[in-house]
Parts: sequence; structure tokens; C-alpha cells
Amino acid sequence: RQKWVFKTKRFPNPLISLDAKEKTLAVADGYPVGTSGNFYLLSAHSGELQWSFATPNMNWPVAVSRDGEHVVGGCDDGQVYFFRSDQ
Repeated sequence: RQKWVFKTKRFPNPLISLDAKEKTLAVADGYPVGTSGNFYLLSAHSGELQWSFATPNMNWPVAVSRDGEHVVGGCDDGQVYFFRSDQ
């Protein structure tokens, strides 16, 4: 059964990551090619946005560390972005 819904600014990309304690959820968006994108960090329990980070191009893979302390993601701008989850 559905618990909550979160609307991204653009199409979410296929890989969504959840930490081992199921507290933190990371999502990346951006489509079509050549458009901006965003990384989002959400509370897995409530769907509340913890923070977002805009990038100049669409984003693809995103991962949360097992302890939920760090988030890493890749972007079509050729960069890898690394965040502390409490930013």
C-alpha cells in the first residue's frame, strides 16, 4: 500500500537508493538530454524533502551509503557529486 508521493521537477531516473536502515532515500532526475537535473534527499518514512541540489545536466546513478551519511551521484555534465546527507 502506498505511504507517500513526492513529485520531482523532471522525470526521475531509474536508480533510486535507500540506506540500510531505510531512513534516507536519494533520487536523481533530468530528461531529456541537455536539460538540467536535480539530486534529492528524502525521508523514507514521510517523503519529506531534506534537501535538493540542481545540476546543469540530467543526472543518472545515485547511491546512499549504508549508514545514510553520504550520497553520491553522476551527472551528464561529466561530474560526480558527493554530499553529506545532512547538508
